Amino acid sequence: MFIKGVADYIVANSALVLATTLFVGRIPAEVQEASVIFEHSGGLNESGLKRKIIEIRTIAPDYISGDTLINSLFSLFAYNNGCTFSDASVIFNSVPLATPQFIGYDEHLKAVFMCSVAFYTT
Repeated sequence: MFIKGVADYIVANSALVLATTLFVGRIPAEVQEASVIFEHSGGLNESGLKRKIIEIRTIAPDYISGDTLINSLFSLFAYNNGCTFSDASVIFNSVPLATPQFIGYDEHLKAVFMCSVAFYTT
């Protein structure tokens, strides 16, 4: 599953830990600082490569921590060419669709950021 490959890649290349500081789909309310990844859509481009879009959201107790976290994750994927994920997807190219952005504060006054990336894969 592609989203699992994305999560495994983040765990292998960051200090985040799956189900502790990295979640797929939603962040539990009691977590103070974490990231969540969502798989949005897919399809084929004109060359026949699959296009997968993911969104990454982060929450943090303050703006600076959140900004640091989202930018570190964004740098893992922005224009990342030629890697292979654990689900055997070969990434030919990844293209940012939305650079890291501050969304605002959630109901617990945690800073929320997001970015999204399109992956072209086999």
